[in-house]
Amino acid sequence: GNFDRNTGSVVVPNAEALALVPAAVRASLPHTPFVLAKDAGLPEALRQTDKNNVNPRLGVAWRPFADNRTVIRGGIGTYTVPLYGSINYSLVATVTSDVPVFFNQRTPGGFAITFPNVFPAALRSLPGLGSQDFRRANQFDLRDPRTTQWSLTLERDLGGNTGVRVSYIGNKTTDIIVSPDLNQIRPNTQGYAALVNTRPFQDWNVVASRDNGAHSRYDGLQSEITRRFSKGFTLDASYTLARQLADAAGAVPGDFPAENGPSLLNSFRGPDDDYGPMPFTRRHRFVGTFLYQLPFGRGRTFGGSMGRGLDLLAGGWDVAGVALLQSGPFLTPSFTSGDPSGTGANVRGFTSTTRPDQTGDGNLADPTVDRFFDRSAFVIPANNIGRFGNAAVGSLIGPKTKVFSMTVGKSVSLAGTSRLRFEAAFSNLFNTENLGLPNRSVQSAQFGLITATQTVDQAAPRTVQFSLRYLF
Repeated sequence: GNFDRNTGSVVVPNAEALALVPAAVRASLPHTPFVLAKDAGLPEALRQTDKNNVNPRLGVAWRPFADNRTVIRGGIGTYTVPLYGSINYSLVATVTSDVPVFFNQRTPGGFAITFPNVFPAALRSLPGLGSQDFRRANQFDLRDPRTTQWSLTLERDLGGNTGVRVSYIGNKTTDIIVSPDLNQIRPNTQGYAALVNTRPFQDWNVVASRDNGAHSRYDGLQSEITRRFSKGFTLDASYTLARQLADAAGAVPGDFPAENGPSLLNSFRGPDDDYGPMPFTRRHRFVGTFLYQLPFGRGRTFGGSMGRGLDLLAGGWDVAGVALLQSGPFLTPSFTSGDPSGTGANVRGFTSTTRPDQTGDGNLADPTVDRFFDRSAFVIPANNIGRFGNAAVGSLIGPKTKVFSMTVGKSVSLAGTSRLRFEAAFSNLFNTENLGLPNRSVQSAQFGLITATQTVDQAAPRTVQFSLRYLF
């Protein structure tokens, strides 16, 4: 079913669905009417169909000079954003209040549930009034998130198989899914226990909804120089200066959110308090790759007539490499104890991770593994002060990444088109220490402590791999 936030009623598709609701369940919810979808003005899908997914696009290209070596390109377009992440509550298919998964546990005496009696007479007692959760309501007119993307690019052919490109790329996404608690009380100084009876829907504990509400903005300046493969050499190097601000990842952005969207700390203000730089977009990022075939050996610039033995030793070598330099991710301090807002977030099971108060810059000029952030810049607020912590999303910057990896290879021609290929691959060639993420929990004695190194983008400690392949 769905939940009508205006009337506090549970909406079910039709009379047949209503008949399936046990009488004991309805009796345990004395203040919650059960109504049919048609009476709530909804189709049996329990939410209105989104019919505005029309996505126009426009692109232009212009060569301003007679030599045809300069191109200016621009474009703008709108796109419907598909819902990614785990599908917890059947948003895309059948909208229901919950889709639980049951496990048939095996004990020494056998299985907990034996077929065909899968519904014993007394499964368990019903929870007390006001202790049940409604997961998950859906905004009746829920819309697919939409993004508008635009770009302006200048390209120039420099000759010698080399070109440069400079681009401004931006996008703005709206109607991103968030998850407010429709049964939250307002922040107060009296405390949740004193005001628990003022909840809008007394039959329920949490009424978690899925609404449109968050937005995101990305702006990036991208520059690139490319040399197409010629005379045994190719190169591509790019630098991006980027900024992404959003309120679509919750109070403490981290993992990719599920299709439910992040749980809101303050459902009355919406996600605005959670607006800040996202950890997935680095402010600075440089990536360079190259491949160079050494000009020695048969079929190359020098030594084309060298003997077979010398060619086996000195000919046919090539070197390839990739360099990655990027600034650290934007991180957010957090804590999980206490209830400064007085909304009961720490006891109601909806979202308990929040941000502390910030009294200074938590980033250190000379951070260390043991103290990457300044703990003295954060204070855990007292309970029932009527607000959440004021530390901003993305107010901390994590460790940067610096990696150079290289491959040395050699090909030896055999009969016909077959050949042997030997490679030695050096990941993180200089064994640069790339620190992992520091502890961000201000209530922990290990706040700012780093206990691991990075593992993605070949940033882990150096590895060397040798390979020999026969190609035919």
